[in-house]
Amino acid sequence: MIDYLLVFPDKVTAIQFGVANGYTEVNESGDVFTNLTTQDYCLTVIGDHLVPTGETEPSPFGDLPIKESDGKHWVLFRDIKGSLEIPANAEQYISWRSDSGEDRPTDAPDRVFA
Repeated sequence: MIDYLLVFPDKVTAIQFGVANGYTEVNESGDVFTNLTTQDYCLTVIGDHLVPTGETEPSPFGDLPIKESDGKHWVLFRDIKGSLEIPANAEQYISWRSDSGEDRPTDAPDRVFA
């Protein structure tokens, strides 16, 4: 099993990648559908990653951190069998892979599969 954290410059690019590689379809009405799981893979669309700005705002529960979008579109992908071929155009979007031996980037979403 291998997990991949992919980061796209925007949602449109992520959808184009998904369509080009068979993970996503766009119907005649323009609605986007992504197959989130099969026997070979599962994925979760994270979307924008909200990061703290270092500022806070008051709330009834105390000061809360103010967060803003990093402006990117994130996807967590799991190759269940660890044997899927990586699409040729995917390398540019892979921020981290679980079998790399490297720590997950600290500026990336901390979403994981249960």
